[in-house]
Amino acid sequence: MTRQYQAARDARIKKAVAILARMKARHPAAFTSPPRPLNIGMRDDLLAAGWSEEEVSTALVHYLKTKPYLQCTFADGAFRIDQWLPDSAGAGPRG
Repeated sequence: MTRQYQAARDARIKKAVAILARMKARHPAAFTSPPRPLNIGMRDDLLAAGWSEEEVSTALVHYLKTKPYLQCTFADGAFRIDQWLPDSAGAGPRG
C-alpha cells in the first residue's frame, strides 16, 4: 500500500468509528456487545431516525465488516435485532 492510500484508508476508518460511536450511544439496543445480527431493514430505520445517507453508509460498511459482527452472523440460532427493542424475538432467526 502506498502511504497516500494508507492515510486515506485510516481517515475513512476513523470517520466510520466516530459515526458508529454516536449511533451506538443513540441506539444501544441495535449495537450490542457482543454484536448480534442487525434486523433486515436497519438501514431504512436509521435513515428514518434522522441519520444522513452518508453517515448510515459509512458506519454500516465498517460495522458489517468487523470480525465480531461477522462471527455473530454465523452463530446457530442467532436472532436479528432492531434499534428499538433489546430482544426482538419477533424478528425471528436469520436464514
